[in-house]
Amino acid sequence: MRKYLMGAAIGLGLGLLAGGLTGGMFILFYTPHGGGQIGDWTGFIVLVISPVIGGIIGLLLGMVWVSLKRPWWQLAAGLGAAAIATALLALVSNH
Repeated sequence: MRKYLMGAAIGLGLGLLAGGLTGGMFILFYTPHGGGQIGDWTGFIVLVISPVIGGIIGLLLGMVWVSLKRPWWQLAAGLGAAAIATALLALVSNH
């Protein structure tokens, strides 16, 4: 049980970092709409929601990763790649 809790904690941390990467990349390259349109809130929503979703996904994957007995850097790399892809898809769909 302890190893699953430890895996969940590591996965949660990695997921939060990946979610922060998603939100940070989106904010860095996002150009808000002028005139106070609803699009002005898009960047803020992505910045807040991304770490929450990333944390949940990371928590679940961390518990599974312990059973797979794979190196943690592979989970970190996978979450990082998913974060970059998500940010790029969000940017493309917003323009």
